[in-house]
Amino acid sequence: TKPDGIAMMGHPADDAIRPLAMQAQKAGILMTYLNVDVPTVRTNYGGGYIGADLEPKGYALGVEAIKRFGQKTWVYRTDIQDLVAVNLSSMEA
Repeated sequence: TKPDGIAMMGHPADDAIRPLAMQAQKAGILMTYLNVDVPTVRTNYGGGYIGADLEPKGYALGVEAIKRFGQKTWVYRTDIQDLVAVNLSSMEA
């Protein structure tokens, strides 16, 4: 037997989840992603998302850090392939 649906966190990101999403779609299994969105996978293979929109929350955190700590503020963004450090002191708060 097969499951009716699969719910999983999107932490592995689009590239890592794509093969599973393709298999699920072919088998008629519904996918729902929790906490971390995978918009490219959802666009191409369907599926739902449950969770907050984390990008504006992270941006707001960076803005608040600049207000509190000024030029000392650095924000680190992690992606699947890269770790990027950005000095946000030039952002408008």
